[in-house]
Amino acid sequence: MLGLSVAGAAQQDGPACPPPDQPPLTASRGEDARVLLRQCVRGELRRGAWDEADRRIRAAREAYVSGLSSAGRGATGSGAREAWHDLLDRLTATRIGDARAWARAPELAGPLRERTPWLASMVTGLATARLAWRTQDAAAFDRVLETARALAAQGEASGDLEIVRAARLVQAAVAGGQYERDEMQLLLDEADATETALRHTLGDAYVPVVIARELEADLLLQTDRYAAAVTAYEAVIAAHPWRVQPWLGLAAAHERLGHAAEAARCREVAAAIAPGFTFEPADGPAARP
Repeated sequence: MLGLSVAGAAQQDGPACPPPDQPPLTASRGEDARVLLRQCVRGELRRGAWDEADRRIRAAREAYVSGLSSAGRGATGSGAREAWHDLLDRLTATRIGDARAWARAPELAGPLRERTPWLASMVTGLATARLAWRTQDAAAFDRVLETARALAAQGEASGDLEIVRAARLVQAAVAGGQYERDEMQLLLDEADATETALRHTLGDAYVPVVIARELEADLLLQTDRYAAAVTAYEAVIAAHPWRVQPWLGLAAAHERLGHAAEAARCREVAAAIAPGFTFEPADGPAARP
């Protein structure tokens, strides 16, 4: 069992975040504004404050469109504008996965379709696959595989490893749902290698949207490999100790193994990290991994 104590899992001190509806900072501090936005939204997602995260992302996006923020002014150059678009889209996509908002994914991914359709395809594909896990909906799995093939073709044609990684994640979600364990593992290993390389290059600025090893742990749990899921969730927690989602997944894996005390401790740690955290009501408790 991991060594993080309940007492030591109190919420980390975050940045002094402005109100969620306030537009980002202005021209002279555009990069600082992106850093602050990333930190504030990540904190809200960690707490499960979905509405606050939505409002903050919406305010930043509207400020860009209307030209109220530095990202909307041509004086900052195309690089800054692209950096804002990329961050906003990645935070929007991350919010869907962190909330387990599978049922609402098509609606929430709407802002992504114009500029980063591959991100919209990734999160909606993953959401469709996750919903199909419960019903073993073969037609839904086929649709998601079409999405994965389209992403793979786009990624290979453009040489964009992020899009290739997205294709592998989506395909892995189907393979896991269909109990194709070897294929699932190979795809996730490849996705994780790309993610690791990007983290090494970009550091904290990198927003992966979906953590490959966390998806792996969820899929292991889905395919009844409970002991392996425990190991996988513990590895995710070692790398990302303040994420609530893998702690709850670890609790679920221990429950399936009959480890009541370990499961209870994991839930206590999750509650200490983010008191009141819940997944989106639209998906309900069954959406927990």
